[in-house]
Amino acid sequence: MLFYWVAPDVPAYRACYRSLDGGRSWTKASTLFSRPLPAHSECGTTEETFNADDGNYPERGPAGSLYVTVACGSNTFLARSTDEGASWPILRNRRGAPLTIPPTDELRVDNSGNLYSVHEQGAQLLLRVSGDGGLDWSAPLDLTAPGVTAVNEWYVAQRGSELAVSYLANTRAASGLDGYLTVTKDARASNPLFWSAALNPPGHPMFDGTPPQARDDFIGVDIAPDGTPWASFFTSCSPGSTNAGCAGQQGNPQASGAVAGRLAFPPGT
Repeated sequence: MLFYWVAPDVPAYRACYRSLDGGRSWTKASTLFSRPLPAHSECGTTEETFNADDGNYPERGPAGSLYVTVACGSNTFLARSTDEGASWPILRNRRGAPLTIPPTDELRVDNSGNLYSVHEQGAQLLLRVSGDGGLDWSAPLDLTAPGVTAVNEWYVAQRGSELAVSYLANTRAASGLDGYLTVTKDARASNPLFWSAALNPPGHPMFDGTPPQARDDFIGVDIAPDGTPWASFFTSCSPGSTNAGCAGQQGNPQASGAVAGRLAFPPGT
């Protein structure tokens, strides 16, 4: 079994390490990105963009391949490794030039090699899909629920062509941040149907105010083998809270309780 670990060694470089013994030992396989000089010549003299919060990490593709987005300047390139992470060449378009793709914050790849790109733009989370290795992309579709006016932190999960995103968001109708889960059962459909729901009761936001930086990325999402989407969030500790994670912190808007929930589809859907 082959394991990979990517180390965000800020600020100099991001490296990929490989283990062939179940994780007991690790060796450096390659450098993904670097600064101030980039690891990819296609970036010229512009350093590659990476930090503790970005989503530019390798994604498993078919036949042992690995995909990663390379961001530098105003360009987002698509790279693929076919040598177990030893190198990350940027793919070429039909004219033989470096392959640039739409802005991508999170990339997912299914077992057939279809690519799913999600990008935050204003108050929208935009989904694009490619069925030809990144050469062509669908028109962007907004994943956010109706009424959302601002998006805080978010994360994406994909299983087959099903895709789910969990996100903290504001609406005009409520104060604080609500925890949302949006899913489509087939992102590759010509007109995919999206289901969205807030996991917290109305009037009881997941978080009051602006989350502290050390906690604002503690959310998650996954899709169970039966296709059920699940999401997890940190929460404020309200007065009188019985949440075990809030013990001794009742009434603290900066405390981190925890909650998980799922989106239940109507019967027959």
